[in-house]
Amino acid sequence: MKSHQTKTFAILLSLGILTTPLSAFAITGLYAGALGGLNVSQFSFSPAPSGATMASGKSFAGGVAVGFPIMPLLGLEVDAVMAQQALSMDVSTTAAGYTFSYSADMKMNHLQIPVLVRFGFLDMFSVGAGLFYAMGLGDISSDESISVTNGGATVQSTSKTTTVTYDKAKMSKSVYGAIASGTFMYSFMPMLSAGVDLRYLMGLNNLYTGSGGSGYSAGTKITVSNFQALASVRLSI
Repeated sequence: MKSHQTKTFAILLSLGILTTPLSAFAITGLYAGALGGLNVSQFSFSPAPSGATMASGKSFAGGVAVGFPIMPLLGLEVDAVMAQQALSMDVSTTAAGYTFSYSADMKMNHLQIPVLVRFGFLDMFSVGAGLFYAMGLGDISSDESISVTNGGATVQSTSKTTTVTYDKAKMSKSVYGAIASGTFMYSFMPMLSAGVDLRYLMGLNNLYTGSGGSGYSAGTKITVSNFQALASVRLSI
């Protein structure tokens, strides 16, 4: 009896695979692809640095993706994406009639490794969820400007580009968290498809490794999340 049930299940599974549209396998089958587009980084500070205004920025993300089938309409995807994290900081204070202003546009390059389980539906759509790990590459670069004004007149103004190590900035190189993704893929050739991948990466670990000072309290928590809108091209294998 069990042997008969096993054979029946195998036949139904084979029929399901054979009758699954080719475009569905472009979503959850075996494929290799490339990704590229907009990365919006969102830094969260708790509590916020005293006397400073922080703003996240837009940059570029791009990389490669490989997908493996698990079963019809269900697949596993592993990516390697280079994403630049952008953060702006402005500090201004007034004393004795002088206004001192400092601004910095900081950039960090992260190699993100997401692993997602994808479910395909309606031939062209898929949703995915999983985990990611990211590692900072190189140093943190910063475009800085300092100005001193008095009564609207500029007394002093300087600008420079600097680099600082993650250790010196008291920032962790590692980021890990959860990722969610939704894709629309259209097969315009038998083995080639193109579309859009919208994804959100929520960092969960605290990036701040210091113990206070420089406007930060001892219990400061800094996290970073990303929203990405990526163009995607896939080759079904």
